[in-house]
Formats: sequence, C-alpha cells, structure tokens
Amino acid sequence: MTIEPGYYPPGKHGIRLENVVFVVPAPDDPPAEPNISSLDTSLHQKPTDTSSPSNPAYAGGDPEASGSARHSTVAEGLPAQPAWLTFDPVTLVPFHRRLIDPTQMSNEELAWLNAYHRRTRAALTQCIFKEGTGTQLSSDRQRTLVWLNKETEPIQKN
Repeated sequence: MTIEPGYYPPGKHGIRLENVVFVVPAPDDPPAEPNISSLDTSLHQKPTDTSSPSNPAYAGGDPEASGSARHSTVAEGLPAQPAWLTFDPVTLVPFHRRLIDPTQMSNEELAWLNAYHRRTRAALTQCIFKEGTGTQLSSDRQRTLVWLNKETEPIQKN
C-alpha cells in the first residue's frame, strides 16, 4: 500500500511524499485512543467487530434473520477477536529537512518523524557498511554516511 500526503498551493507546483508500507498486525498493546495522523505509521485501525451479534457481519446467529444463507466475513482460522493493524514502512529515505516546519507539527508527529529517521539511519548505515569492502569505506560511502547522519538528526521545535 502507499501513503501519499501532499501539498499543492493554489496555482503552483506542489510536493507529494510517497511511501510504500506493509499493513501488519500491531503490537498487542494498542493505544487507548487511535491516532489518525496521516504521518503516523503506528496508525492503528480496529477492523469491524464480527464477534458481536449486533453486527450484520456476525459469523453466528440466525441465518433466516437476514433473509439469506449464513455468510461469514470471518475467514477460517482467523481469531474471533478483531486485531489492531499498523503500517510498516518499506521506503526508508529521510524526509528533506528544508521542507519541514517543525513549528507546524504536533509533538506526536515530531516524535514519529524522529523515530522514522532513527530507523532509517540504522537500516541504511547497515547497508552502507555491509556493501563496503572490509572496514574501510570508499570516499563515496563516507560521503553517503555523512549525508545520512546529517539528514537523520533529530528535528526539534524552534
């Protein structure tokens, strides 16, 4: 799936950030209040509760009540309790710092961005060293590492 937030001022060119993500089961401890921030890759969504008799998708109950044969939207082998879902980013590229105005971000959005940058730095640093030769990095890899470290520094509100 992709997440593609964008900003297009009237009459001008804009920008869109496109990130590929996997939808995966969330940890067993979801937040009390789901966060609906478009930037939050820890966004949790609770699917329809099909374990409730008051829900039309309920797997049990009287098949005659709906006027049709019994159909279940719960697939065989899935847990009866609904699961929380979250996004796991595949695209790990730092967001360009000059395009970010931290004063316009909530503390939660800023925390998400800094966590994403930490994850990006860790993953890409491993790639830079893994594909290098021995313990010595080429000058290109050294420049890449310097750039990566600069672009993934924590961003703070001014």
